Amino acid sequence: MVSKIALAAAAVLVVTPAAVTVMIPERPDSAAARSVALSDPILAFTQMGDRIQVRLRPAANEAERDARRHVMVRTAAGEEMSIPLKAGQTWASAELAGDMASSDELIISVD
Repeated sequence: MVSKIALAAAAVLVVTPAAVTVMIPERPDSAAARSVALSDPILAFTQMGDRIQVRLRPAANEAERDARRHVMVRTAAGEEMSIPLKAGQTWASAELAGDMASSDELIISVD
């Protein structure tokens, strides 16, 4: 009896992951291979589809905090997009306009 229960448990452990793997569709590779140039005080950049998020290093002093007005996103083709910043803000998020999301090169800076 114990061996039948052990065999049934083993079968469930083997069959369940295989069945789930078969039922989950493959995700297309949507990541664009490109160059992204970041300037200080940007710590990190992530992109999910058309939306980007930029993390900033906290300002060292009040003058630096007040000098940060917006995040500029530029392409090599000359397209520009500005993401406004509030004083002391340490991240910015926005949806990229036009063909910027799939551009071969992005240049991101804080002005």
